[in-house]
Order: sequence, then structure tokens, then C-alpha cells
Amino acid sequence: MNPLRLHFAEMLADVGGLSCAFNSTVYGDTLPYVPEIVEWGQKHIDIVHVLVFIAFRAAVMEKHFDYYAGPEKIDMSPIVYSVTDEEQRLDMLSNDIVEVIRKKYPDFEPCAYLNGTEKPDSFKWLLTGRIGTKSEIYGYVGPKFMELAQTLHHLRNGRYLAYTHPKVQARAKAMLLLARSMRAYEESLEISW
Repeated sequence: MNPLRLHFAEMLADVGGLSCAFNSTVYGDTLPYVPEIVEWGQKHIDIVHVLVFIAFRAAVMEKHFDYYAGPEKIDMSPIVYSVTDEEQRLDMLSNDIVEVIRKKYPDFEPCAYLNGTEKPDSFKWLLTGRIGTKSEIYGYVGPKFMELAQTLHHLRNGRYLAYTHPKVQARAKAMLLLARSMRAYEESLEISW
């Protein structure tokens, strides 16, 4: 799969000025392979800007659940994301994906999250900002850095930041200095409490 990803990443790089992102749905049986994709992403950090790992979700087809669209009862069985309890692991969270990544990259550190709707205390989306080169990851941005980046982008553009333009990567060293100083600030706040 990674050779195919590389083919498309190189096509975008040849065009230039486009952000390259790859989304991967993570199933119970593909979870162990996530660190390989992270490693591949680092090897191509100059042309691959975003990797998204989505924990598999599905509509569970049990006898005691009925599904409705408005007042009309609907049959979910033909839908791709309909499974019985035995078919797929359905309890995976972003935390599980991070745990597997940390087996290979112990310093891997998310900086922001979106919670679930059914369970507001569950992490459905985790965001990590890595700064590095093909040979080395220098560090990760912290929560305050991400908060500042989102706030400034929203004030400037009227929307929140999702995918960055590749020219932003050219400022990575400056962002790393800001991220490190903000992380030191965060740590000083933790100590003073």
C-alpha cells in the first residue's frame, strides 16, 4: 500500500503547492501496521503533510436495535459499515492507536483532540503536530501551540485550521522554537499549581 501512496504523493509534489494527506481507517487486524505508516510518513515528510488514522466505527446489527431516518425504519444490513459483534473490533479508540505508535515512537505526543458525541469523555480524533526531517523528528507541538495556531487562523480566515499549505512546512524551525517555548510555559504552569 505504501508504494501506491508514494506514487500519489509524488504526483502532487510534481504539481506543487498542494497539501498531501492520507486517511486510513484502522481495523483491529490492521492496528499493528500503523507504526509502519508513521515511519513511511516520516521518510516522505517533505511531500506527505498529513496522516489521518480513523478508528473503525460501525452500526452494530443486533436484534435489539432498530434504525430510523426520521419516522421511517430503515434496513442497515446492506450498508458497508454494518457489522455483527463478532465481525470486527468495535471498541477501538484513538488512544489505542497512539499506544501502538508509541511502541515504536515512545515520544509520540498528541496535542489536541475531538471528543465523541455518545461518550463525550472518549477521544475520537487526536491531532499530533510533528516537526522534523526524513531522518529525525525534532519534536511535537503542545496543546497551547495548537490552541494559538487555531485561534490565530480563525481570527485571520474565519475558519479553523484543518490542513495546512505546504509553505507552512518551510517555517517548521521557527514553529519548533515557538512550540518549545510554549511547552516550557505549559510546564511552568503545571509546576506552579
